[in-house]
Amino acid sequence: MRVINAKVPRNLISKFYPHPEVYGDFVVDLVNGMYTDVYYHKKGDFYTPTNDKKLVKYLRKHKMKPRDYFYRNGIFAFRTVLDCDLELLESWKDFTPITSAFDIPITNNLRTEFMFCYKWAEVGKVSILTNTFYLSIFEKDLIENINVEMIKDFILDYINQEVR
Repeated sequence: MRVINAKVPRNLISKFYPHPEVYGDFVVDLVNGMYTDVYYHKKGDFYTPTNDKKLVKYLRKHKMKPRDYFYRNGIFAFRTVLDCDLELLESWKDFTPITSAFDIPITNNLRTEFMFCYKWAEVGKVSILTNTFYLSIFEKDLIENINVEMIKDFILDYINQEVR
């Protein structure tokens, strides 16, 4: 079988890992126990180059259930916390996150809690209390080369857009 780029629905991914090679995005566990490498696609999903017939059949059998990202800027995105995130959020209680907090303009337009995503993978959580923005990054190994100041700039872009 020739290699094809099979779409990998986000709802079939149970866990992300750093890709062991420089050119890769992630290695993932699928909910059925299989694993594969995946690559970020700008349209909000993932694909895997594969010739594994069982994997292709499994992926084609399941429909994409896109997640609703309410803000995106390049490889970063925000989305609402969903029921499917509860298990992940619970598992993060065992980790010490990279944290950042900074003052923001007071506004009622902002959501108070949401997921922070890097290349569509959930890596942290954002909380806003009064006029303070709290960023907690739990999946440090997935985002290790990213500067927190760059993330802060992304966040400020979002806030400035919402405040206008």
